[in-house]
Amino acid sequence: MVESMDLPQEKFYCYNCGALNSRSSNFCIQCGARVAASSVASRETIAPTAYTPSLQPEPVVLRHSKIGIVSCVIACVSFINIIITTGGCMDNCNDVGYNPDAFKVLSAISMIGVVILVIGITTGIIGIVQPNRKKLFAILGLIFNTIMLVPAPIVVLFFLSATS
Repeated sequence: MVESMDLPQEKFYCYNCGALNSRSSNFCIQCGARVAASSVASRETIAPTAYTPSLQPEPVVLRHSKIGIVSCVIACVSFINIIITTGGCMDNCNDVGYNPDAFKVLSAISMIGVVILVIGITTGIIGIVQPNRKKLFAILGLIFNTIMLVPAPIVVLFFLSATS
């Protein structure tokens, strides 16, 4: 504790933040806390004992990257697209007959699927580089979209060669 002789008589410490204030002030110059005018204890020139500055930063709570979640959703849509085009190919390539219009539709769907996969890879990369976000969905979306992009051009080429 600081004796009242150590400080000038016109100063005192704020009990809220520990800042040194003048006796004539009604509010702390540091934190703005109201200083009780009638309280003799608040006007004493003793150092605050309850004040302890927080030196540790508050923990940052990371949220999932929304763009990464979009990348995962695109991967799921692309997987369904591959199942539809593969199933359509199996139905159209049977011994009963060949429908060239169905092949044109399936080739268009598979080309759209490749574009969607490229968009999914792009959103996955953007989700990974986002600061202060969780990266799980972005990484999963990038991996799944990339894995599905490998066979997708082969399917497109198959449909294009079959329609020629």
